Amino acid sequence: MKYQFETTKEKADEGLNLLQDNGGRFDGSNFSIKGVEGYVKYSDGLLRITITDKLWLASWGMIEEKLNEFFE
Repeated sequence: MKYQFETTKEKADEGLNLLQDNGGRFDGSNFSIKGVEGYVKYSDGLLRITITDKLWLASWGMIEEKLNEFFE
């Protein structure tokens, strides 16, 4: 599943720091948090997030809600 946010580089970095502060791992492009894995790319004012794997218990709606908390 792919998500896209219009944001500044500073706001994207703030969201990725928040992800790590909440127990997630981020290595510069790949991330994982609580059974959800994917990668991010920031360019031209857009943060693109692609979810590559998730726990079956995590609904897409729940994931989208959390992404909005971190990046909007």
